[in-house]
Amino acid sequence: MKRVEFINIGDEPDLIVSFAIAPSAHRSLTLLQSPQYESLIPKYERVVSVCFDPSEVDEDSLRSVQWGQTIVTIKTGRHEYKLDISAVEAIEITKAKTVLRKMIKNEASYADSD
Repeated sequence: MKRVEFINIGDEPDLIVSFAIAPSAHRSLTLLQSPQYESLIPKYERVVSVCFDPSEVDEDSLRSVQWGQTIVTIKTGRHEYKLDISAVEAIEITKAKTVLRKMIKNEASYADSD
């Protein structure tokens, strides 16, 4: 399980939720969607991109997000990430959930146990 120090959130023009991974927050698990370009690409290519290792050439796409009280489970086409968010401020979690709800489409599922 990876411990998250904080969450960076962006909602214009791209939707971004980036979990900064401890101990130094140099690495992050980033979820990205660019809704302004979705009308230009086929529906089957409209996905939320997930990147943990920037050296990976192939993009991975979001399949599901499951929020618990202190754990977030993110499943992609190739990986499953369990993130400990117990050190993250409540306002950051609330903002991240708001942006993630905007990102989720038919091809991904979202569950919030709060």
